[in-house]
Amino acid sequence: MLVLAHQQLTGWIKMIKDRQYYIDKAIKKCGGQNALARLIGVSQMAVWRWAHGGGMSWANATAIGVATGIDPARLVGKRER
Repeated sequence: MLVLAHQQLTGWIKMIKDRQYYIDKAIKKCGGQNALARLIGVSQMAVWRWAHGGGMSWANATAIGVATGIDPARLVGKRER
């Protein structure tokens, strides 16, 4: 039971790190938080929240995906199966 819990925790941590990597990549591709916010029609504060671990809707993830070519599933933290 403990091994299973450790594996789940390790998978969750990897998913969060991967998500942050792709959000940071999107921000850099667009030229910063303000530029990304303007591009997809949200506030800079929303982008800041995503960059600091806040949740993101599928609609925003899809908009970022269209703008940057990044898979939206990577931005919302969905694990590939």
